[in-house]
Amino acid sequence: MTRLPLLRTALVSLLLFGLLAAAAAQPPPLFYAVISDTQKQNNDPYDDFRWAVEQVNELQPQFVLFPGDLTSGGSVNQYEHWSAVRQDLQVPLYACPGNHEGDGCARAEFRARFLQYTGLPTYYGRQLGGWQLFALDGVHFINGKNEHEGALSPEQLTWLRAELARLPAARPILVICHFPVLPQWRSLANGAELLDCFTPNYLVYTVTGHWHKNEHAVDQQGRLHLITGALSFSSDAAPIGYRLISTVGYDLYTAWIGRPVEEPLSLVGETDGAGPLTVAAPAGAKALAVRLEYQGGPLRVRIVGDKGANWAGVFPAAPESTQALVPLRARWAERLGKEGKLHLSVEPLEAVRVSRLALYTSPLAWEHYRLPSPPSAR
Repeated sequence: MTRLPLLRTALVSLLLFGLLAAAAAQPPPLFYAVISDTQKQNNDPYDDFRWAVEQVNELQPQFVLFPGDLTSGGSVNQYEHWSAVRQDLQVPLYACPGNHEGDGCARAEFRARFLQYTGLPTYYGRQLGGWQLFALDGVHFINGKNEHEGALSPEQLTWLRAELARLPAARPILVICHFPVLPQWRSLANGAELLDCFTPNYLVYTVTGHWHKNEHAVDQQGRLHLITGALSFSSDAAPIGYRLISTVGYDLYTAWIGRPVEEPLSLVGETDGAGPLTVAAPAGAKALAVRLEYQGGPLRVRIVGDKGANWAGVFPAAPESTQALVPLRARWAERLGKEGKLHLSVEPLEAVRVSRLALYTSPLAWEHYRLPSPPSAR
């Protein structure tokens, strides 16, 4: 073998080693929906919530996050109508309470009612696909009266610090709370104290509701904070709806599904194995998304045609079965539409079990955000 092929082989090996090391250290993928602020008055059938549940059942994400205001006044009547729809949801739901759940009852009664109808305490932690979820209770009572804005109790902050002390420093953390945590949103009175709790840990982003609009901000540590819109009424230009979120390593993709949308993702083709998937891309397709369900890895997904590979994405290692959805960049989607027939291939970089590989068209406007790396890697 001549020196040039040897050098090329060494460079390829070095690049592959770098890919393996980087992908193994990144947070594993998650694909889920966010439904918030369904709040309705007594005897309302929650038809908007039912629309979202039916779509989520078709999409089959890993779970649904619900950052509060399930009801308009926390009444038994409203909870019962909400529960009649929620029982049809076919994926796990992780909810936290909003200020409207605290209306019309004392704090102890509010907590008991939330537990009765959701099966969840008002604050808790869960391990989800290699991530740590913290659902927090910002409902705030002063002299027995429920306030519109929130605050975390001293007891809850003490519990949170103890939970964080037990976590590995590199464990990625996702927080949901009804009340946005950054001071410019004037919602959570002790939001700064909450964020300080995570100083030695790897808080990646937060998902909140409350303001019935879609906003985002990045704090000084690079952590992303998303406010999601509502499924009852909107206070911005977006229609009522719900959100899809997909995280793949340090990339977060999110799209708002407004109430008029009937099919957020339309299946083009799929396979249940790691072999190539041949797809006939619709002519002129400009919005496509690759979805992968797997365990292990990392792995590489390529769109391959007669003239070679058009796109490659490295998906991080996943210790548990997980899902990832990646909207394709416009230029690759347009090329797929022009060439008409290409195939997707999965190339394991280490041991991996692929349970599904699929390609969709999508009418959604996907936003992309970069997520922070662990504090030890900065």
